[in-house]
Amino acid sequence: MARLEAASASVVGALGIWCMAGLYAPPTPAAGVRLTTVPPSALRERRLDAIRHANVWRATDIRAIDLKAGPQGPFAFAAGETVTCDFVQRPHGSGSTPKFACALPSGRELKVRYGSKNGEVYAQVAATRLLWVLGFGADRMYPVRVVCRGCPPDPFKDRTPADHAKPVVFDPSTIDVSADGKTTPSRR
Repeated sequence: MARLEAASASVVGALGIWCMAGLYAPPTPAAGVRLTTVPPSALRERRLDAIRHANVWRATDIRAIDLKAGPQGPFAFAAGETVTCDFVQRPHGSGSTPKFACALPSGRELKVRYGSKNGEVYAQVAATRLLWVLGFGADRMYPVRVVCRGCPPDPFKDRTPADHAKPVVFDPSTIDVSADGKTTPSRR
């Protein structure tokens, strides 16, 4: 138990240092975004206020957690569950690992990572589960089998929708469900 508390304290300390590192530099706007309407001192104050009110960690009962099932809640998926969705054509964005967007029949859009050679498919499930068990917030990742209607064979390379009558199966794959809360812009 003492080891777990020491490990948790180390992670909390590292997160604190990481958060503090960005406090003294002015925020850098994203491409095409102008921040001229708000003085830098006001932005810095807003960021400090967000950090003061952030809930970074909460106590957990590690023995009661089902690590294989993962976090439960809206849009939780069982390990290995088959999820059928429709391809959503959207720009590639940043990043270099295979992923695409698809929508459930309800309209809820999902981020799907796929491929046996995509390390994120495996590593992100493990990393986010570890953070969850230790009480830290993280996106929820679920290892599933995705049946995508309208997907090209490799939607990361080709964003052109295909025939809905020929669904493409992605196995292994993961579904990434964003963590609850607000995103605070940061420097890049």
